[in-house]
Amino acid sequence: RPQRRPAPARSDGPGPQATGGVAGRVGVRLDPRERRLLRIAAAALGRPQQTLLRAAVHRYFSELARTELQACVCFRRRLAEPRETTGARGVPPTD
Repeated sequence: RPQRRPAPARSDGPGPQATGGVAGRVGVRLDPRERRLLRIAAAALGRPQQTLLRAAVHRYFSELARTELQACVCFRRRLAEPRETTGARGVPPTD
């Protein structure tokens, strides 16, 4: 079995504005069923898993803005802002 390198530390640190426009990284733990479903969906749609996860997060944020965070002006204002035009390392987002 090949030796695995330790994963880099993950952070929920400052957002793109605070880091000069560079997108942050977030780790998501999926159970085996969720991981399998993500792989199947990505393969069936011919899209990267990252694209599917980002779309799901954006949909969830939109739902929060209409429900639990309806009264949170700050959240709704941030959600309405245009998305960053570049991702990590200056690369355009994949979705």
